[in-house]
Amino acid sequence: MVLSSFPGIPGLVAASVDGFPYGGSLAIVSDAGTPPLARPHRSLCMPRLSHRFYRAHGLGNDYLVCEALAGAPVPGGPGDSGVSGPSPDSGWELRPEAVVAICRRGSGEGADGLVVLLDRRPAPGAPFPLRMFNPDGSEFERSGNGLRILASWLHAEGLVGDAPFVVRCGGVDIPMQVHGVTPTACFDVSVDMGVASAGAAAADAVGWTAPSEGGPGGEGRFVVGHPELGPVALVPVWVGNPHAVVFLDGDPDADPAAEPDAEPGARLRTVPGTGTGPETGAETGPETGPETDLDGELLRRVGPFLSTHPGFARGTNVQLARVRADGSVEIGIWERGVGRTSASGTSSCAVAVAAVATGRIEAGVISVRMPGGELEVRVTPELQVTLRGPVQEVSRGTFAPGWLAHAWADSSPSIPLRLHSRASGALPLPTER
Repeated sequence: MVLSSFPGIPGLVAASVDGFPYGGSLAIVSDAGTPPLARPHRSLCMPRLSHRFYRAHGLGNDYLVCEALAGAPVPGGPGDSGVSGPSPDSGWELRPEAVVAICRRGSGEGADGLVVLLDRRPAPGAPFPLRMFNPDGSEFERSGNGLRILASWLHAEGLVGDAPFVVRCGGVDIPMQVHGVTPTACFDVSVDMGVASAGAAAADAVGWTAPSEGGPGGEGRFVVGHPELGPVALVPVWVGNPHAVVFLDGDPDADPAAEPDAEPGARLRTVPGTGTGPETGAETGPETGPETDLDGELLRRVGPFLSTHPGFARGTNVQLARVRADGSVEIGIWERGVGRTSASGTSSCAVAVAAVATGRIEAGVISVRMPGGELEVRVTPELQVTLRGPVQEVSRGTFAPGWLAHAWADSSPSIPLRLHSRASGALPLPTER
């Protein structure tokens, strides 16, 4: 259990399980230990953000960075206008419907997610605190590309230099470093993703609940039954968030998740209609370019099925992967809360970890190829993971208060703000409705 203070609200701390502040099993108490508040104030979990934003992408996986307003009026407190929506004077309130409106492509700014920096000038030696949101409004543990995009913004703002620094996301301290920047504002950024786990060692962390049609057996096998494709063997991986890696190499000897009698994945390698060609199914993620057998029809059939499978208590990110003869890995990505995606930092890490853990690749530096490009993942024999790759700054701008107010009014107020917490699953944050 970790105690977290709320900037600007003296005398209050939040007790959170597994170091996950603002969510999970949250109790608001005073620093004197008095009983929890009956109705925690909305502002405790929903800070007000600046209308300014920064946009960058990592191999096509784009995020917006917004900053919490220091000293913004507390709703219902001194200086509050009493208006629930955004205003030019007090910024806009971080709510899931606002995140959805902002991230929606076409009618909004459009992005694969939102990174919120809570404090640009933390106490000396303290990490930069932040939160991350999917385009569907849900809050999640971490994104490798989102973290690196935030690092590029911190560097561009002069808040960090070339030396290593630390951010905190999901209650976890994450070391990072900007190694350089080109004249075209392309940043070389690495993230220490910590020690990962795979297979049976990751089952509890990813929220595996052993579904009726399959589950980890005595030999650590993880197999689920697809209604059309039959048994699908997967490797659960935890890299600070949950992943299900499905290898298409058809090598049962190298895959402890394989079920020899049932040949899991055999039909995955013979799905009609895979390969390049026109779209044949629904698409929930951003456009990613020409399809391959890893990120086309097969991914659309396997990705959403596993991502929302009851075997994963909080959902999971999904990757289809194949090890190449040169020791690199190519992957297709279906992100929880997003859909088909051109690139993902944590997905790259998860596949590299799964490949090392299952004996497909030796520990070391692994090149992971995605539709958007390549990322470098270093995995040690102990599964310590470091992610490194480019981040391209794209633009800076300001949300028009009039548009944001309109988007706020048109958004559904019923979308719950949820955290995907390792300790307690996806639970609604306390709100004042």
